[in-house]
Amino acid sequence: MYMKTKNEQLKSNGRTQINNLKRWTFDGIDYGVPEIVLFGFDDARKAIPLVEHHHVSSFEFVYIEKGKASWETEQGKFETRAGEVFYTLPDEIHRGSLNIIEPCRFWWIVLQIPTVHADKRWLGIEATEAAQLLEILYALPRVSKPQTPSLRSLQRIRAAIERSDPLVSVEVRISVLDFLLSLKLPKPLDYISAELISSMEKIKAEISTRLDWNPRLEELAAIAHVSPSYYHKVFQSYTGLTPKSYLDHVKIAEATRLLKETKLSVTEITFMLGYSSTQHFATAFRRLMGQTPTQLRLNS
Repeated sequence: MYMKTKNEQLKSNGRTQINNLKRWTFDGIDYGVPEIVLFGFDDARKAIPLVEHHHVSSFEFVYIEKGKASWETEQGKFETRAGEVFYTLPDEIHRGSLNIIEPCRFWWIVLQIPTVHADKRWLGIEATEAAQLLEILYALPRVSKPQTPSLRSLQRIRAAIERSDPLVSVEVRISVLDFLLSLKLPKPLDYISAELISSMEKIKAEISTRLDWNPRLEELAAIAHVSPSYYHKVFQSYTGLTPKSYLDHVKIAEATRLLKETKLSVTEITFMLGYSSTQHFATAFRRLMGQTPTQLRLNS
């Protein structure tokens, strides 16, 4: 994921240590693969900032190797776990959920669309093939779990670069194509009826207005007239988050606003948001924000 911190400037084609983040990056243009704007691997030991940004005329693909991460686009919030891929469209504004990335290990690649290098063969393939692949990429679900091992392709890219292989550009192109093709047949999402979508939208609105509400999965499923297991699956497909994660994200977003904009105590905020204790609230807050409520207020 391409980002800069206040005190650090990212360095391409090498290893970087930024506080609790270990990073390895690669700039494709230096290796004869200009289609790759940036490729990298991050090992975030603690939550790290990832603010709103976009990539000009480029897709971004993020593969979670270990842990989990949440993202936000104009379409909503999306949660990814180990083995899953999140992607953004060219020029699409996105960020980590609540402007952070949870502790996790992940790979990312920023890839220019074929029209940027219209005078050349994109990733070495014919123009008609590039157009077909581009159509597939635009149709991908926001989060997918490849049916073939994507991690192996990403590891091959890094290995070829670190070996300084004479055919590094060829091996990188082949591995990138292998990674992209692993995404083209994701597991289909269940069909979601208009009635169920309407029910979920009403529940989302209720959660936003009744911030002290802590509905159980069974209660939400009963409102939608479906089984709890089916509701859990469909809600996650529709919103990108499980019902519990969605509830936590809404509450913590409001808690962040209250901590920054009001003088309400942590205890008052705790019970306003329906948490049973300040310890429970602090644990949920730290899990998403990487710091305690008190620390956030002091740093604001």
